[in-house]
Amino acid sequence: MSRVALDTNILLDLFIRERQSHEQVKRLLNLIESKDYVLYVVSTSLKDVYYVVSRYSSEALARECINAIICSMEVLAVDSRVIYEGFHSTEPDFEDGIIAACVDLNHIDYLVTRDSKAFRNCRTKVVGPAEFIEYII
Repeated sequence: MSRVALDTNILLDLFIRERQSHEQVKRLLNLIESKDYVLYVVSTSLKDVYYVVSRYSSEALARECINAIICSMEVLAVDSRVIYEGFHSTEPDFEDGIIAACVDLNHIDYLVTRDSKAFRNCRTKVVGPAEFIEYII
């Protein structure tokens, strides 16, 4: 059983229809559901999704999105070790450092992201949504 984590930008693509990759991410998640994968999300991504969706649409929709995530994905905790590793990582963005550290420390197999400039030193295999779709078809 493969363990797949979704970056914050993938979650936002899923919940905001106007984002360019919305349909691609929906297709990706439908394919993942039909296979033997477990989906993960880093806990800090939940606050980011909530914030962006509530500003973009409404607080009620933001809560629905968070509920959908916690009902369908495993939430990876961010503790002091993850923060330490993320802070001392080579990621130029602290939030990306936290995500990279969290997926690495939790032995996640794949991190799906559209941020091609981030996660270059991540031990977890980093793939874009289109690449992962091709992999699982």
